[in-house]
Amino acid sequence: MVILKIDNRSLLNGSKFSYLIDNYSSATWTIYVINTEWISVDNYVLLGNIWSETSEILRVASVNSVTWALTFKDNTGTTVTTKFAHSESTRVTVIPYDKVIFYYTTTNVFSTGVALTWLLDIQVNDFFSKYDDTINSTWYWWALFYNTATSLFSQPSNAIPYNDFNQDTVKKTFDGFFSLLNNRELKLISEEDAYNWANEWYSVLRNSLNVTNTDFWASATIDLPIIAWQAEYDLPDDFSDLLSITNWRNQILNKIAFRDIPAQANITTFDDKFSSFPWYYIRGSKIWFVPTPQENSVFTYRYEVIPPTIKSFTDVINLPNNAYYALKDFMLSRAYAKLQNLTQATYYSNMFQSDINSMKINAIKRDADQPCWWADPTTLV
Repeated sequence: MVILKIDNRSLLNGSKFSYLIDNYSSATWTIYVINTEWISVDNYVLLGNIWSETSEILRVASVNSVTWALTFKDNTGTTVTTKFAHSESTRVTVIPYDKVIFYYTTTNVFSTGVALTWLLDIQVNDFFSKYDDTINSTWYWWALFYNTATSLFSQPSNAIPYNDFNQDTVKKTFDGFFSLLNNRELKLISEEDAYNWANEWYSVLRNSLNVTNTDFWASATIDLPIIAWQAEYDLPDDFSDLLSITNWRNQILNKIAFRDIPAQANITTFDDKFSSFPWYYIRGSKIWFVPTPQENSVFTYRYEVIPPTIKSFTDVINLPNNAYYALKDFMLSRAYAKLQNLTQATYYSNMFQSDINSMKINAIKRDADQPCWWADPTTLV
């Protein structure tokens, strides 16, 4: 049996909310809130917080904008009452969905999916809505939320493999991160937070590694067709830093200082004994050549690739020597900063810095050459 689950806390991202102005027993017909500005008929509202045993989802039947009264109905239109007692100041949150459904696919393409369940009630008394799959044990499963009032589905979740994720995937890292937080902290840290911190971390870590190892994320060799009398050319969207560029004679081109461009722009001949030709400079997302090439040709170049955006559980964190384990420390430092626990934030920040230093040392040499930590003897003159 495999337990499929979707995180209910994602329902609260950007949601509007109000609060109860009094205590109410169970089986109450009408409740009053502080403000009804964001609440409309046929909205679904969550009374209470995700993970509370007395939380419940109700569909709004009527809204009185003068008295701030709400009544409720079920999805057949029949008037209903609250199931649980709710205290004054209980949060009343407008949520976009009231149901969840799980799908199964043999590929990581959702359009090939087959529904595993009927539309199930969202289990708001837990962080996750779950389904026990007793039939399938391989390939992928998905989850979607559904709004019965509007008949609209959410976007599909990530494709989740039945045989679990590899250790270098975002999902495994997130699991390890959330497992280190207690229940109170989990209420305040969202999956959106986790993705934001993961992308910040990936950028910081890769930029740090590039200081000592420019090979790991180097692009393949790119051909750049040169058009006569055209000076500027677009660089790839994932361009970070230029590693090398050669002209049609396989000579490495030199960079020209911006202030020297006017003096060199009209040169038509050049002594190859001293430097390559033409020069290049980079502005924004384009590369320019000085002087402007006068003939069609092909240059070649390689560059450092900027880190891709982490946006899916299945994304692989591509780092040498299992350095992806450092992500948890960085995310915990950010989480505890948000929770205003500066002691823990500082502790995990120091752990992350130690991880960076270790990664740079281990990744400085990844070839068969002997490591060298001093100047070559031929330079000592």
